[in-house]
Parts: sequence; C-alpha cells; structure tokens
Amino acid sequence: MEIVVDKGHLSMPGYHESLPLVHFSKMQSSRFNPATWPDNLVPVEPVPSPNKATGKIKLLHVHVVRLKDNSEISISINLSHSAADSITFMTFLNCWADEMCALVAGVSVAEVTYCFGADVIKQHLLSERAPLSDVVGLEHTVGGVGQEEKEIRNE
Repeated sequence: MEIVVDKGHLSMPGYHESLPLVHFSKMQSSRFNPATWPDNLVPVEPVPSPNKATGKIKLLHVHVVRLKDNSEISISINLSHSAADSITFMTFLNCWADEMCALVAGVSVAEVTYCFGADVIKQHLLSERAPLSDVVGLEHTVGGVGQEEKEIRNE
C-alpha cells in the first residue's frame, strides 16, 4: 500500500464516542469476557478497506467508550501498519499519555528528540551485524523468511 499525502484532501481519522449501558464492574467480574463488552468496542476490521460510501481508506480509527456511570474509559485505536509500525505507534501513544498526564497535573513535559538519520544508526551498529544497507533491501517470501535474510542470519 502506498500512502499519498494530498494537502487538499487529507484522510482524517475516523473518530467515534459511545456511552454504553455497561458498567466496568460487570466486565471485571466476568474476567473481561468479550460477551460483556460494549458493542463495537473495536471500531473497524483488522485490515483497512475502502468505505462503501466514499471509497476512501482511513488509516486511523479511534473509538472512545465511556462506560456506565463513568466507571471507566476505554480507548480503542486501529492504525494501518502502512502508516506506522508498532514501535512508532507505541512511542506516539506513550508521548500522548505523558502530555495528557502533564496537562491534568499542570506541569510541563520534557521535550524528547528523536534521531532518524541512517548515518547515526550506522555509527552505532555492532561490527558483527550485517551492514544496514544490506539489511534494508531484504525481500521476504510469502512462506516466511527470504533467502537473503537466511544467509545474513547464518553469518
């Protein structure tokens, strides 16, 4: 999948809020049996697909569920892997949580900087590893690990 950013037609995230009549204690006492979960807790299918009405694919869906009597809140997030990998997503989610906690506490969050420079990464690779340029272009086969990766792992 290719992601194209068209500034005139941005793909805004899908966002949904719901207030089900399910109390957190009911879910907790059932050991979080899915039968006790509110309907549509997970907002979309695991694979992004075009919306039937618009034909567009949303790369991010968020569903905020406030359980009965504000007993708990659940945030369900579905992000297309073509937009970000799990490390990137979890880094974003943790930074967002830090920002929200700081906002509630009335304090500032320390600024975090990230380095994405391949030259810096190359400087810190261990010598017994394959060079980054050899690893970046690996192709995976449908049945699992590609031959090139098998050779690198066996070195």
